[in-house]
Amino acid sequence: MRVVQLEAPLVYDGTQLSTTFFDRHAPGETDAVVLFTGEADVDVEHLVDLEDAEAGAFIWSPRMAHAVLEHRGVDLPEGTWRLHLLGQSELPWDQAATYAQRHFGKGGNVFAEFHLAMLAAAQGNQAGLNGVSQRLQEVAEKGHPAAAIALHWTAALAAVLDGDRRAALENLRRCHAEAARLGGSHAQRTVVDRTIEWLESARH
Repeated sequence: MRVVQLEAPLVYDGTQLSTTFFDRHAPGETDAVVLFTGEADVDVEHLVDLEDAEAGAFIWSPRMAHAVLEHRGVDLPEGTWRLHLLGQSELPWDQAATYAQRHFGKGGNVFAEFHLAMLAAAQGNQAGLNGVSQRLQEVAEKGHPAAAIALHWTAALAAVLDGDRRAALENLRRCHAEAARLGGSHAQRTVVDRTIEWLESARH
């Protein structure tokens, strides 16, 4: 992840939560975090917390340390999965499912299936995960090299649902070893790394 520290003070007003801000201060394709200090003055219009916005709240401080992070190239299903790994609850799985249905439908390519597997696992949908594995197996039998890598991903997520941490980590590490063959950007594929870290840090 790229880390950029701004030297000059900057007022945080909520508009920094945008790709435009990152394109200006941390251009590139990798994940980035921008650090700065300054006043915080966020009115209701720019609040991203819906509960705070509905309550008419605001954010203000004469001086704060700010850290704003952007995961680049991450779509809604993957972004929601990453938040799940960080322990966030009440995530927008319904919206993620709608997004996946609109963009991925019933799969159709390995990277799409990779995302559908995340969605199924996060919802505890074993039947959906089995469907992903079956479609990937059919693609693998046709000689698609990336499908075999993605099958390690689905096997790992199935093991997570079964509570088999050892099998999950074994398959995740096999997937990680050849993740570049899955397609997508490096930033997108780091979700495999984050999932490994999540399992390694979990208490069992």
